Amino acid sequence: MNTRAPFAWILASFAISTAAAAQSPSESAPNDETVQPKPELRAKRYPWRYHRFDWIDFTITGVSAAGFLAVNFGVDPPRKAKWSSTTSVDDKVRGWLRADSRDGRDRADRVSDYLWYTSLALPWMDLAFPLLGDDGNTDTAWQMTAINFEAFSVSGFLTRAGHRFVARERPDVAPCEVDAEYNSQCFGGSFASYPSGHTSTSSVGAGLVCAHHLKQGLVGNEIGDGMVCGLAATAAVGAGVMRIIADRHYVTDVLSGAAIGFGSGLALPLLRNYRIEEKGSSDTAKVRWTMMPTVQGTDGLGLAAYGWF
Repeated sequence: MNTRAPFAWILASFAISTAAAAQSPSESAPNDETVQPKPELRAKRYPWRYHRFDWIDFTITGVSAAGFLAVNFGVDPPRKAKWSSTTSVDDKVRGWLRADSRDGRDRADRVSDYLWYTSLALPWMDLAFPLLGDDGNTDTAWQMTAINFEAFSVSGFLTRAGHRFVARERPDVAPCEVDAEYNSQCFGGSFASYPSGHTSTSSVGAGLVCAHHLKQGLVGNEIGDGMVCGLAATAAVGAGVMRIIADRHYVTDVLSGAAIGFGSGLALPLLRNYRIEEKGSSDTAKVRWTMMPTVQGTDGLGLAAYGWF
């Protein structure tokens, strides 16, 4: 008798029954074991629709950060002023805004510090929108983080380079030489007036807040995002005004700091990161810019950049 025949018959029967079971579900299978359709993934509230941080941005960030570290730690603060003259606008605005008392100047100095810290923190606080309000959207949060680092690196390098190499004398140096109690900051960074570091940092923070809110719509409506941008810009302007009231900077220092800050925090992100959209984006806004010659008062000709967005 062929002993392998029963095993062959068993294997053949098992193969046939398995194939039949695969072709049609068992009538005895309970309903709760049927395959349920997968739930659809919810669309991201803050999807990144713009140009992603690339090697050019990494280069700008790296070079700027390295430049800041080299200048800040490798170049000693100037021991004497290289620029101590003023303009008529500097003198007039200083006469209008400078506080008359030490208490007034010290109070303005403290307020400028508060505004500086607040403006510095705001663009980092905006990361809560994609992380906490969009199911941990790390993609958008990373892009915003990288943009913040790039802007602060550029602004920090330009500001510190001005302090070390321009070496402008602060407006309170002469009064402090006459009265050491003129203010609580007498002879603190006496030749680091240009540009205003408080103003540049506050402005780069405000610029980033405006860029993120106006392009990402973080609050969810144009009025709300516009108000956040306006409040941040007001804080930056306030910081600059307080520096003049405290007699720590001239108006030209403040204006230059604002140009550096808003240039790094607003213009750079709009031109580099928020201008090119990924495919499928419904936002068709573009940024265009050009450079044109301009007259610089009585000093001659220069170049100016103009942008539309």
